[in-house]
Amino acid sequence: MLTHISLLIIIIAVKNSRSCSHGIARYKLSNQSTQTIKWKYFIPADSPIQQFEAGDIVFFSGKYVVESAEQCVIVAYASIINSGNPGRKFNTNNFPICDPHRMFYVGINQKLMETEDFIHFSAECTEYNSVTGSNNIKIEMTILYPSQSVRFKYLGLLGANIKTGNKYIVSGLVKFSNKGRMMIEAMNIDYVKSAKFSYNISKSPSTIKTNTRSIIDIIADNVKSINSQSKKPKLDTSSKESDNITTSKSYETSKTSTTKKEEHGSSSEKKEQIHIDSEMSNNYQEKKIKQDKDECARYSERDEENSQNEEQKEAFQAKPKKRSTRLNKKKKEKKQ
Repeated sequence: MLTHISLLIIIIAVKNSRSCSHGIARYKLSNQSTQTIKWKYFIPADSPIQQFEAGDIVFFSGKYVVESAEQCVIVAYASIINSGNPGRKFNTNNFPICDPHRMFYVGINQKLMETEDFIHFSAECTEYNSVTGSNNIKIEMTILYPSQSVRFKYLGLLGANIKTGNKYIVSGLVKFSNKGRMMIEAMNIDYVKSAKFSYNISKSPSTIKTNTRSIIDIIADNVKSINSQSKKPKLDTSSKESDNITTSKSYETSKTSTTKKEEHGSSSEKKEQIHIDSEMSNNYQEKKIKQDKDECARYSERDEENSQNEEQKEAFQAKPKKRSTRLNKKKKEKKQ
C-alpha cells in the first residue's frame, strides 16, 4: 500500500556498505520532545555511494512504517543539509522543529465523531517493513481535521461523505499523544474507488468537551475509551438463545424429514420410470429380432423357389436334345 513520509532528521548511529546504509536517527517534534526512528537507505545502482556519518543533518523522504511502537523509514531520497562531526551528540537547541508530513492509503474502521471543533476517526493500513524484513505490519492511527475548515467542505457536514469500510488517500502531519497514540492532522483526504472491507465497528458518544488538555490527547483518550467499551461482556441471554436454538432445531428436523420424503418419492418415481424405459427397450429389441428372422425366412424361401425353377428349366431344355439325337441315329440306320 501507499505510505510516504518526509522529515528532517539528525543521524545518531550509522553503518555504511556498498549496497545500503542503515542506522538510527532522531527528529524534533517540539522544544521538549524528540522521536527516535530507524532508517535504511538502498543505494541506487547507477549512483555514487553516499556515505552518512553520525551528526549529519539529513532530509529524508520515503516509505514510513510503525512496527511494535518503533518508527521506521525506508529512504527513497536523502539530502545531507549539514555535515556534522562524528560522535556529536544530539542537541535539541540547535536543531529545528520538524512535523513529519505523511501520505498513506488507509481503510476507515470506525464511525466519525466530533470532539470540540474537530472531526476524527480511526483508520489502519498494512505494510511491509524493509528495515526489519517483517510482513503484514498493521499500522493504526487516528485522523482528525477542523470541522469548520473550508478545505474539507467537500466531505460534507460532520464528514457525512466519509464511509466506514471505504479506502482513502490521506496526507497530513504526524503527531503523537502523551500515551503514544499516532495522530494525523489531515491536510488532504481523497476518495478511492474500491471494494468495501468489513471491520468491527464500535459506537461511542459523539461529543466530548474539555478545556484543560490539547486536542490530540483528548481525541486519543476518546479512542481508547471506545476500544474499552467494545470489549465489555455482553448481557446473559442464554435462556432466550436456548429457546431459539430448540425452536430452530425442531424446525430444521421437520424440514429435513420433509426433504427426505420428497427425495425418497422422487427417487422411487425415477426408478419406476427407468423400469418402464427398460421394458420398452426390451420389447422393441425382441420385436426387431422377430422381424429380422421373418425377413430372413422369406429371403430363404425365395432362394429355394428360384433354384427349383432353374432346375426345371434346365431339365426341360435337356429333353429335346435327347430326342434329336435318337432321330439322327434312326436316319443313319435307314441310309445304311
